[in-house]
Amino acid sequence: MYSEVQREIAIDEELDGLIDKFINVHLPKYRGCSKHTIKSYETAICQFLSWVSDIGGSISQESKSIGVLDFNRNQITEWLYFIEERGCCAATRNQRLAALRSFFLFITDQNTAYMENYYSIERIRWKKTPTPSKDFLDEEELKCIMNCIEGRTDTAIKHYMLLCVLYESGARVHELINMRAENITHGKVSYIKILGKGQKFRNVYISTNISLLIKEYCRHFEIKRGYLFTNSSGKPLSEAGVNFIIKKYVNMAAEKMPSLYGKKVTAHTLRRSKATHMLQNNMNLVVIQHFLGHESLKTTEQYLDIGIRDMVNAVNISQTARYTTYQFWNDCYWREVSEEEQKQPLLC
Repeated sequence: MYSEVQREIAIDEELDGLIDKFINVHLPKYRGCSKHTIKSYETAICQFLSWVSDIGGSISQESKSIGVLDFNRNQITEWLYFIEERGCCAATRNQRLAALRSFFLFITDQNTAYMENYYSIERIRWKKTPTPSKDFLDEEELKCIMNCIEGRTDTAIKHYMLLCVLYESGARVHELINMRAENITHGKVSYIKILGKGQKFRNVYISTNISLLIKEYCRHFEIKRGYLFTNSSGKPLSEAGVNFIIKKYVNMAAEKMPSLYGKKVTAHTLRRSKATHMLQNNMNLVVIQHFLGHESLKTTEQYLDIGIRDMVNAVNISQTARYTTYQFWNDCYWREVSEEEQKQPLLC
């Protein structure tokens, strides 16, 4: 994206080098940003540069090339007004501002001579955003959706398992599609090693029921290593693909349960539903925070010791883990798994 802007717009050497280092070094290596975040920041910078070029180029009288000083409070404020006039929502507008602020903070780290410019940009105010609807599925709605996955086909098995793991692990959608069989540990304490935000790993503890289901799933599809969920080409599912699968069964379930009509259900809805059900079952809020991989409540963490036992209890007391998920799975798809097989080590 930036390479295309470079070819079309005159950018001075200093700014060009800073943008390249910010996008390709600072964000991925020092801040550990995801590809999605990096793309978002790059988009904001490129859109701003294009706008500056369209209105006549650099404010400098000495150079026609766009430079660092073109990232100033007046220009950024005008640009934010420009994108709002063209239908940009407040949330996106704030994200664009955050990206430019972050970029200019990086610039001041490289050259303190620009510190005053950063302080002026920092004074640009955020726009108030409407509180988003925080829909979640109650346990009956979730059960209804899961029961819409019928049949013994491989496709049905994969879809059932995908929704089951997505809910029970509380994983983000990008964490789900990157789950690998070799990162799952089965035993008295079972967990999935997940690569989360900031390229950081965390252990997500799962119930015994879900551990057994994953073992049977891997046995059935002969998955010993590699991605847990793939498309027909053997490649990892896309985020859009996961949400398409969810929407399919939500639409089917809505015919049986009217409360699902008009409810936007995505992969993130299942994650929020898991957290809500844990909270409804009186689970400690900080345990839920750790389970979901949120980086907050840092002060609380200094004097609260959240142990493995708490996390294991958290997944086992979930009401949905009690509504015969494993029995339903056996009834619909699998032969009974003997007690001896259940004691076997990791099969996948």
